[in-house]
Amino acid sequence: MKQHKIKILQQPNPLRGVPGFLALAAFAGMTSIPAHASVALSNGSFETTGTLYNGALGGLYEAPPWVNLSTGTPIQASSSPATKPPNGEIGAFGPSPFPGVFTGSRYLRLNGDTGAVGATAQTLGTMQSGHTYTITANVIGVCSVGNAFSAQLRLVSNASTSPTTTYATATVAGLANGGAVVSSVSYTATAGDDGSPLVVLINSYNPPGGVNYAGGIDNVQLTDALPAAPLVWTGGGSVPFNWNDGSNWGCRHSN
Repeated sequence: MKQHKIKILQQPNPLRGVPGFLALAAFAGMTSIPAHASVALSNGSFETTGTLYNGALGGLYEAPPWVNLSTGTPIQASSSPATKPPNGEIGAFGPSPFPGVFTGSRYLRLNGDTGAVGATAQTLGTMQSGHTYTITANVIGVCSVGNAFSAQLRLVSNASTSPTTTYATATVAGLANGGAVVSSVSYTATAGDDGSPLVVLINSYNPPGGVNYAGGIDNVQLTDALPAAPLVWTGGGSVPFNWNDGSNWGCRHSN
């Protein structure tokens, strides 16, 4: 009976003869993954205070590292007590306190008036392509003196009420006194956004006719959703290959 022999043909190995640690370094270099650019949000419940703006309502304060961008007076966006007393606005037209709405003992009092807008911003860090950045916040109709409260959450390029680029906007409009909702805004960074700054901007609306109104923001949170990680061989076990594609190994019969 005629016997058939099989010869295994190995394709040239570009790393043959290279010391193991150098070959590993070369492999690692070919499969490197970019470092994750960091983003973070601080003082999302406005508990940390700085400069006292006004002694009314139990004390209206700066809330660092938030940058107050309000027009008119800084009390339009200020850290305020979340209980009555001392804050006479809490419970004036709605329940006091608002169950499950406030986190901690303070919140951001956001106010609008004739020719004035309450606004505050915080720089979160720099973006990385493929990452989805989401801001969530409790928006509260604390005391709007008979007028519905409206506010916006925005992801922008710089801390300004007229930012160079607005990436995404979420609007809460017509929130009644004593009402509260959780609002969110998201943006997925593109390749052109790599290394660009990301800022969260929160602002009120001017009411029609310039009638004074006030609302609140609390429990601001940031999430950074990473893209799906690529499958990378870590050196354990065997490197998978296809016997039939001719790129790694092949075989043939020999008489």
